Amino acid sequence: MKQLFFCTAASLSLSSCMPHYFEAYKEQPAESQVIYQHGVTAITRNYNGVDMTVALTDNGGSRLFFDVILLNNSDSNLTIFPEKVKAAGLISRNTREPYRVLSAERVIRNRNTAIALSGLALAAGTVAAASTLETPSNTVNTNNADVIIASTLISQAAIAPNGPVVANGMVNATPFMSRDGLARRHTLRPGEYYQGRVIIRRAMQHGVVEVGIPIDGEYQYFNFGTRQRIF
Repeated sequence: MKQLFFCTAASLSLSSCMPHYFEAYKEQPAESQVIYQHGVTAITRNYNGVDMTVALTDNGGSRLFFDVILLNNSDSNLTIFPEKVKAAGLISRNTREPYRVLSAERVIRNRNTAIALSGLALAAGTVAAASTLETPSNTVNTNNADVIIASTLISQAAIAPNGPVVANGMVNATPFMSRDGLARRHTLRPGEYYQGRVIIRRAMQHGVVEVGIPIDGEYQYFNFGTRQRIF
């Protein structure tokens, strides 16, 4: 199986690293290999001629970033459906708490809404600042709280600054990837490969995170365990 190695932006800028990554859990649903690149764990697997390499990271918040590279080594077309990715926290062997998978369209809508809210808050803050010139000094201006809330929304809705992990020269062809790095529906012909990021929202942390991606109508699940700081 041809391995697709991940290379994070850490090789270019230490300041743009994701703060944490998730190690591969000791038990995987199917035969897999664990690889490391710049200290980050990735899991590789082959299914029906499709080579998969995946990694899971986060930025310390409620969002997880599932990076995936798919190389179509089969003799037929392969269509990717990122919006059908499934994710859950494993409470026990038979109990799962589903996580919400955000489509690229939803991420962009959230971001645009946050930017709009920020603009309104900043505008309100500007008007309030002007009005304080005629306001007694003991009057409390609470508009700054609105600005802080809007800024928080932006940080929560923003895509991780370092973008998705990228292939490290093992395949000569240029990967198909959206300009913003978010995974979208795409059909791969034989010999082509794809790279993208799926954003997942979780309500709470669990010891094991299970992420599944549909390949040829069958879900391929990957288990991630211990959360580690990237240095």
